[in-house]
Amino acid sequence: MTGVLVSMTPSHCKMLWRPIPWSAWGRGRLLVPADEWRALLRGLRANPVSPAFSIIDQRITVLESSLFIATPIRNKSLLPTFGVIGSALLDLAVTHELGHAICHDKDERRADDYGRGLRGKKPVNCSTDLSILNRSPKPR
Repeated sequence: MTGVLVSMTPSHCKMLWRPIPWSAWGRGRLLVPADEWRALLRGLRANPVSPAFSIIDQRITVLESSLFIATPIRNKSLLPTFGVIGSALLDLAVTHELGHAICHDKDERRADDYGRGLRGKKPVNCSTDLSILNRSPKPR
């Protein structure tokens, strides 16, 4: 990898419609240039389609720069997997990674559930059965 990792600040997330609990997100947030992303994830033996990952033990979250500055080619590869692009994908990725960070949980499914709860403006309770929290109320 020849690119430079850039420390991410709260100003990078102005596209998000929700405030980010930065203190819960750990020590570091890094942006990786889009042209370096695939090589980085291949080197880590991770899925290069994913636009973000966390190193939970070190409390670091790494985001691909295309979450902030998208390209048509990258959007084409992200849309089939995530069903959204643009600010909706940024929101999805950030809330998912926050799920890992807040609960110090490596499980991808639980991080998805935590993220869904955050997007639904529900408080995250790391010790609760998430399937109950994220259910929609039954119509009466």
